[in-house]
Amino acid sequence: PKQMIFDTSGTLYIANNGANNIAKVAPDKSLSFVNSNPPGNWSNPIGVGFDGGVFYASMTVGGQKGLWVIDLVTGIANQPNTINFTQTFNYSGFAFASNSEVFVSNQTNNSVDWATSSLSVNIPTGITFRSPHLYVVSYSNNAQIKKINAATKADAGNLPGTYLNPYSIAFDSQGNAYITEFGLNPNGSESQISKLTSGGTKTTFVNSSNGLCASVGIAIRDEFLYVSNGTCASNPSKSNQILKISL
Repeated sequence: PKQMIFDTSGTLYIANNGANNIAKVAPDKSLSFVNSNPPGNWSNPIGVGFDGGVFYASMTVGGQKGLWVIDLVTGIANQPNTINFTQTFNYSGFAFASNSEVFVSNQTNNSVDWATSSLSVNIPTGITFRSPHLYVVSYSNNAQIKKINAATKADAGNLPGTYLNPYSIAFDSQGNAYITEFGLNPNGSESQISKLTSGGTKTTFVNSSNGLCASVGIAIRDEFLYVSNGTCASNPSKSNQILKISL
């Protein structure tokens, strides 16, 4: 599992990267899947998101990488006519601003792209919008979280602190940021979530002792934090799970 998002009803949608589909966890914890139509047409979904009730996913469809509109009933994927990107970039994440303008993390070109231009960001992965800024995560050692003014497209500096191979970011209702960090060990055993308060104080919120391993995706709803564990080489029992953690 990679990045995740809730809909308004409380259903959690997960980019199920290893199974090439979209997983759905309902509020009662029942699990179902949205599979590609035709079968086998999707590969490596990474990012998921909603805009105006329309569901989007960044993945490869029919051999073509890009950002796609997904019909959650039929499993049919279409390229959105309103998003004019060259569909060959590796879009690892995306976010919609308040005016429905979309910004995408382009790992191929080390940039954040929008319809008319781009801004350089090293190995961008997770991206989220919290007015008035976009927050972009760079997957690298001693990385920083870049802020971009969504209206002016200007670089607005970085959040305080550095992070070890961070992947995703989410904010709670008080404006505190939570950042998943894969860590330096390639087996994922050093994964953690850092908390950055609205006042700029950075602490470790949870780590491997709380069950994290090979962690990448993050979502917040109703004062709970959800994090996705990928393949945990150091402890396979922790692999491929979604953890729910009280804030």
